Amino acid sequence: MRMPSQGALSALVAGVLLATAAVFGWDSFRDSYHLSRAVQGVGPAFFPRLVLIGMAGLAVVVIVQELRRRSPRLLGDGAVRAAAAVALTVLYGIGVATIGFLLASVAFIALMPVLLGYRRWPVLAVLAVVYAVAVWWMFERFLLIILPHSPWFATF
Repeated sequence: MRMPSQGALSALVAGVLLATAAVFGWDSFRDSYHLSRAVQGVGPAFFPRLVLIGMAGLAVVVIVQELRRRSPRLLGDGAVRAAAAVALTVLYGIGVATIGFLLASVAFIALMPVLLGYRRWPVLAVLAVVYAVAVWWMFERFLLIILPHSPWFATF
């Protein structure tokens, strides 16, 4: 079986991200997203749209770059890690919906660097907890955007 090049794989992943940004961007214009606009000013869809625009722009940049250059074939370990990273990201999305943003984020932030080869567990543990809590706090308290909560804990 012939492995795709790194560039082809990068362009494919960027294409999937571009399509995802387009779908979620389109979905963010539903009327249900505009219910709290009077209370919060810009509404709860403002920040996700901003992130989706950035995500789409970066995906287009990656696609254009990869179409311009020739990349070497992606071999064994790199292909496995790329597939595992995609699978872990899909599991993270499922985890956010089932166990809540904070718990899923701590697990994802701790496991992704391990998957990519970083092994300093004390650093990963602190980073995962601090970063996930900081992002959760920013959304919940500052931006007033309620993130999915854990079924086991009332506050997060």
